[in-house]
Amino acid sequence: MKSSEITGIILAGGQSSRMGTDKGLMELNGKPLIQHAIDFLNPFCDQIILSSNSDDHKSFNFPVIYDEVNGAGPMGGIYSSLKSSVTQMNIVLSCDIPLINTKLIDFILKSGRLNIVTVPRHGNNLIEPLCACYSKAILPVLKAFIYKKNFRMGDFLNTIDVHWLDISPDYEFYHQNLFFNINMPEDLARAMDIIDKT
Repeated sequence: MKSSEITGIILAGGQSSRMGTDKGLMELNGKPLIQHAIDFLNPFCDQIILSSNSDDHKSFNFPVIYDEVNGAGPMGGIYSSLKSSVTQMNIVLSCDIPLINTKLIDFILKSGRLNIVTVPRHGNNLIEPLCACYSKAILPVLKAFIYKKNFRMGDFLNTIDVHWLDISPDYEFYHQNLFFNINMPEDLARAMDIIDKT
């Protein structure tokens, strides 16, 4: 699939309540978390949009898509961004998992091109719906969940046909902290420590 047929959606609109500041603007290894996500998606997507409710994120020079429904969490960001996307295929990436790599993104895209939704799964059935492929075809189902105020991604995924993509330690791009999530200031320090040791 050509890069012109894929839109990258970066989820950067969380409240960052546990971090105490705008998570997406916090720096890891010399650049903001949002920029890490941009760099991961750039090789694969001609178009990138930021799902955010902050004007500060306009400084990255990509379209900023505000949540159509407030308080709907990541589901609301995915919904509003998919509505704005001009491509059927979209890869969603949260800005707070900066230890992934482009080989993982490539693997997800190649595995997901014929599926409506492709979601990585690893470990003891841990799922990663915020690093996954979504087709615009899911918009009506997402809308129904949002307007009945069920914002749980797990519930949504249980109602549709998902291609679960098992991420095995046998893959060359795998490492045990691949989906390490940054929520608190100490997580940022730990991520830097992980980078220093690799």
